[in-house]
Amino acid sequence: MKKYNVVVVGATGLVGRTLLKVLEERNIPINNLRLIASEKSIGKKITVLGKEHVVEGLSKNSFINADFVFFCAGSKVSKQYIKEASKQAIVIDNSSAFRMNPEIPLVVPWINGSEIKEKRIIANANCSIIPCITVLKPLNERYHITKVNYTTYQSVSGSGFKGINDLMRTRTIEKPLFYPQPIALTCIPFIGEAISHNETSEEQKMKDETKKILNRFDLKVSATCIRVPVFYCHGIVVSVEAKKEFDLAEVKKILSQMPKVILKDDLTINEFPSSVEGYNTDYIYVGRIRLDETRENGLILYILADNLRTGAASSSVEIMQYIINHSGAES
Repeated sequence: MKKYNVVVVGATGLVGRTLLKVLEERNIPINNLRLIASEKSIGKKITVLGKEHVVEGLSKNSFINADFVFFCAGSKVSKQYIKEASKQAIVIDNSSAFRMNPEIPLVVPWINGSEIKEKRIIANANCSIIPCITVLKPLNERYHITKVNYTTYQSVSGSGFKGINDLMRTRTIEKPLFYPQPIALTCIPFIGEAISHNETSEEQKMKDETKKILNRFDLKVSATCIRVPVFYCHGIVVSVEAKKEFDLAEVKKILSQMPKVILKDDLTINEFPSSVEGYNTDYIYVGRIRLDETRENGLILYILADNLRTGAASSSVEIMQYIINHSGAES
């Protein structure tokens, strides 16, 4: 079996550390692993696959002889270094930097992995979009969805260590250092940056990425994204309208047959998607499935997944696995 030279940019962040954990769990065949992080982390030692690795700084020389490079360090770093990295290796980017570039595939590997083809740069989708698209794709194929409305309830780990630290601080009534309000005491309906039409950049991502992955640019999509005082897992209420009337029994059957999806949909036994159960798994939990009487042919669902794993690290590693298994990289 061929072994691969892998570079992880942003290796000491939450997504980067989770990605290293997933590489270990899945026993990815790695020949050489380079861990890259910001200046303050240079020299730190991290043990991966039983071997100690010293964290390096990022430069154009970081990608020499690499087969795969994972970017987990944010859009600014991706925009500066990805094109250089793609000259040496296949790049899998967790930032939003290139997601809407028409030349770069936006991939949820178990849904549209075939979009990868021979591309050198692959964008991993938004952490809330990945579980939603997993659910919406088969429903769109069966019922032809015309409208989607998202309301997200996103955990503080989506903001990295700064978000986790703020929740820890404000639980003891200390002033927040990162969020505009004490996150332990309130939900904050503001994620990302403010853009036009009183929307945020996170809400725009939800809209744009849904259309691109489903290849449905005619689709009407709205989103409201809310930060909530939960450490891990994003929950999303999804309300959809379709051309055909939804059959609840059929909807549940379709979703029960989807890989990664677990139905939790019986309130009589307190069965519903929960961050407690979803944490540190690669499953996508779906529940509260019911008809929406405010919409013609409407359906409401609640979807939940671990934002660091399914929403970022695990899906990135599965993109690598897809390429190895389907694009001849194993030879």
